Amino acid sequence: MISGPDFAIIVKTILEKGKTAKFKATGNSMLPNIINNDVVSLCPYRKKEPEIGDIVALKDKATGRIIIHRLIKKSNLFFIKGDSAIRGDGLFSREDIIGFVSEIERNRRTIPINMVVSDKIILMSRLRLFFGVKIFRGLQKKIRKLVLKLR
Repeated sequence: MISGPDFAIIVKTILEKGKTAKFKATGNSMLPNIINNDVVSLCPYRKKEPEIGDIVALKDKATGRIIIHRLIKKSNLFFIKGDSAIRGDGLFSREDIIGFVSEIERNRRTIPINMVVSDKIILMSRLRLFFGVKIFRGLQKKIRKLVLKLR
């Protein structure tokens, strides 16, 4: 299994060739729209420019890893944030954005991207309303582990 900076280089190379990269997402920062182990398809921006609401991919300068978060604000720079994250990731240039999520697969079912990109979801992400979902999921996991230990 490849992860971290090496994985980011491979994905970036695929997208630069105009191809789609497909892989399992890890983490909970995009709950409830993308959950851990969902399969995401990343496409390069060809003729289209990034728009507010797009779920974009970029290579994090600090860690070298791929970040997949929502584009929340746009001017000369782009502000991205995970839907269930408290804070945004900061400002990025157009060159930092390597692609966008075109499709999400969960349990072998395709989730239409228009269901996870809408004005309501963008507003909820801006207002940090999905953060409660992240906390609830974490509590669910802890309770499950505790129940299993008690058995």
